[in-house]
Amino acid sequence: MHANNGQLLEDIVNPLLWSFVLLSLAVVFIALEVFLPSGGMLAFLACCSMIAAIVVGFMHGFRPGMTVTLATLVVLPLSVGLALKIWPKTPIGKRMVCVPPEGDEQVLPVAQLKQRETLVGCIGTATTKMLPSGEVEIAGEIFDAVTAGMAVEPGQVVEVIDVRANRIVVKPTSRQLSPNDDPLEQPLEDFGFDSIQGV
Repeated sequence: MHANNGQLLEDIVNPLLWSFVLLSLAVVFIALEVFLPSGGMLAFLACCSMIAAIVVGFMHGFRPGMTVTLATLVVLPLSVGLALKIWPKTPIGKRMVCVPPEGDEQVLPVAQLKQRETLVGCIGTATTKMLPSGEVEIAGEIFDAVTAGMAVEPGQVVEVIDVRANRIVVKPTSRQLSPNDDPLEQPLEDFGFDSIQGV
């Protein structure tokens, strides 16, 4: 009788043990995805681990399978919710969602905002790698900017497509810098040297 009870306990504990090992591995994959974005590969492995945990549970009986399934239904939303809460606070998350550091947000004067709105359609070059935020140079001036979702390499030509608050939105373009966009090609009169000579 005791031997049968021991065998029954072993049959239940073993699949549960392996199932919860796989479930724990899924949580680890989700945590790694938060800090080491893999393009969805770690998230895929997490899903596979959860499915494998449920399958292993049901392979050894209905009760172990349901136990693992219920555990998965609890662990999955908690893990995803915690990951979504932590991710924007990570360095990579801040760059992806463009969350400025606390106290660093500045409200530009209306006149300066309107001046920046005139940059829409202008061509410039990225001075830093943009993933998606960074800096661009337009007409010899450096601006904080963000791309419309794609990565931009330093030196790549970009076009201003929008102005949001204190950030300029740009996108890569095949257009080339024209004399009007390149300050080195502009005539001296555009910089006010004619008025200086007349003094």
